[in-house]
This record gives sequence, structure tokens and C-alpha cells, in this order.
Amino acid sequence: MFKQIANWHLSILVVVVSIFSMLLIRQYAVAQWQDPTTEPGQSGSTRLVTSPMVSNLDLNGRTIVDTNFSIDPGGTRGIEVTGSPWAGYFTGDLKVTGDLDVGTINGVSPDAIWTESGTNIYYNSGNVGIGTASPSSLLHLATKSGSLELSATGLAETMETPLNISSLNDISLQPDAITAMTIKEKGYVGIGTTEPNKHLHVYAASGNAEIDIQSGSGVSSYWGIYQDVGTADLRFWNSDNKVTFTDEGYVGIGKTTPTRMLDAEGDGVTAVHGEANTLGTYGIHGEHTTDAGVFGEGLHGVRGEATVASGIGVYGMQSSGQYAGYFTGTLRIVDSGANIGYLHLNTYNGAPPSTDCDSNDERGRMIWNYADDELSICDYESSGGGGGWKYYREAMAVPE
Repeated sequence: MFKQIANWHLSILVVVVSIFSMLLIRQYAVAQWQDPTTEPGQSGSTRLVTSPMVSNLDLNGRTIVDTNFSIDPGGTRGIEVTGSPWAGYFTGDLKVTGDLDVGTINGVSPDAIWTESGTNIYYNSGNVGIGTASPSSLLHLATKSGSLELSATGLAETMETPLNISSLNDISLQPDAITAMTIKEKGYVGIGTTEPNKHLHVYAASGNAEIDIQSGSGVSSYWGIYQDVGTADLRFWNSDNKVTFTDEGYVGIGKTTPTRMLDAEGDGVTAVHGEANTLGTYGIHGEHTTDAGVFGEGLHGVRGEATVASGIGVYGMQSSGQYAGYFTGTLRIVDSGANIGYLHLNTYNGAPPSTDCDSNDERGRMIWNYADDELSICDYESSGGGGGWKYYREAMAVPE
């Protein structure tokens, strides 16, 4: 009987020792793990820390929420990151296989602003600013230094036009408060004016509207074409005014105030030089129905030079007028140094007609009658029955 009691006590003792052993193992061997006091992301003094994570993290529908970061598998956004100045910062590549929602811009969803069409993306509404945070137009470029470059160089594919501006209305280039250039919808270009009336219209509100033309980097002077604001003349300028077109149609060469249709003034040079190198052409050809065809002033008012055989330096032809040439002063023929100066009269086979010497205007006419070897000079006298031709024959001292 005492032996049975001893075995029973021994069994009780073994059970008690086993229980105490389990309690000691739980306290010392499992003391490093504690269940979270709250769900992940909620308030509490204990967080779940796994470093490194060697297995998948199964939230089982739970969420992780922090100030600027949240993971919500069941929400509209699986991962949401907010913050300033960056919501996210990546030093490597970022790959998104699904949709990427960057939030809203000024309360407008990007989905309503940027639209995809095949491989293209375009802006649907609002303004785009480069260099400015407050763009005032669809594309607003603002820079205080540097430059804006639109170039096709360096690209794998050749671009036919690096800049293509398409507009149904006018295009205005305005570098300052004054519009510098305007391109109208019909193709007219205005410089200094917003209403060009021709394909190119240059306007100056004050002063002269001028176009400068300069060729080569070594050319310091240039040609300027401008409309004189005081006279409305069109002038060509190179260090000084060279050619002037007045609003009356007069042309001045070397003169800014021409008084004739063509008014040339030379300073140390011949004002007008005509040279004919082909038979049948004329160095200077002047024609007038009632007055002189060519009028010249200066040291040599009109100078003609023939450089070919049978050429004529100055050629005058009488068609229906009175004279082929008319001189109000003395006509002098001199030796030019290369040729002896001659007075060469026309020749006639016989006596000249009496009708060619029947007025005072014809007095002084001369012609050589080569058939009779006589010089005929008109000496018309209106009184005493009038006069006619005087004949000076060869070897005669007095006229006939």
C-alpha cells in the first residue's frame, strides 16, 4: 500500500516539474517575440520590424499608414506617396507596369490634362510654363539668361523643319512691350506694325523705316534702304545718300533733291557717261516731242564717245522736229589729241531744194554739192523779195 502511494506522489511530482519547465522555456526561450499591441500602421508602442525580410509580407487585407506613405491593397491606389519637395526619390530606374496616377495639379486630375493617342501624348487643357510658374498662354517660355534653341542637329532622324508654328490667327513676336513682328494669317509679315498691308511691311512710328544690307564679316559699311520721314522719298544710303527716288517720280544720282526725271551730279567724275560698243546702238539716246531729248549741265553737259568703227559719240536724229541737234552757244570742234577735229557736212548730188531755204529759221544751213564741187549756204532774207541759197564754188573767192 505504501508502495502505491509513493508511485502516485512520484507521478504528481513529475507533472509539476514538467509544468514548471514549460513555464521556464516560454519565459526565457520565447521572450524575444511579442505579439503587436495594435494592427500594423495603427497607433501603439510596438511596430513590426523585419530586417532583412526573408519572406513575403502578407497584409491579409490590412493597411500600412504613415504620414506621407500608405499601402492599401484593397484601395484605389495600392501605394500612395506624398511629400515635399518630392513624393518619391529614385536613384535607379522606375518601372511601372500598370497605370501611374501622379495625383492632381491645381485640383485637376492629370488624366483630364494629358491625353494619350497611340505613341503620342498631348496637353488637353491649361497652360504650360517653362521658366515660369504662372504661364499666361498655352506655351509660355521665360528666361532671364541663356537662350532658347530649337534645332534638328544631333538627332538620329533628320527633321525637315525644327520649328513649326501653326495658327488660325496672327502670330506675334513680342520681345518687349512693343510688338516687333507680326505674321498675318494670309501670309503678310509686318515689322513694327500689327497690320501689314503687303507681304513685307516695315513701319517706324518715329524716324525712318530702314532696311540694312551688309555682306561679309569684313565689310564695315552697309547699304541702307529707307523712306525719309520728312520728304517721303525712298533713298539708298552708303556712308551718304547715293540714289533718291522722290514721290513725284524723279530720280537723283548723287543728289537728294532732284529737279528732273533723271538728275545726276558727279563730284570729280563724269555725271553721265554713255558708251555704245555695238553698231546701231547709242551711248545716250534722248527723245522729246517738243523740247530737247537730252539736257546736260556742267563742264561737259553731254559727252559722247564712239569706241568702234563707224560709231557715233552723240547721235541726233530729226524725225518731225526742226533740228537733229541744237546749240544755243558756240559750237567748237577741236583736236582731241588723238584725232584732228573736223566739221563734216553732209553731201548732196546737185543743188539743194529751194524749199529748204525759205524761212529765217533755215538761215545758215550748209551742204556740200559734190556733183558741182560747191558749198551751199542758206542766206534767206524776208525783205526785198527774199533770198535763198548762196553758192561757194571751188577756187572762187566770192560766192555766186
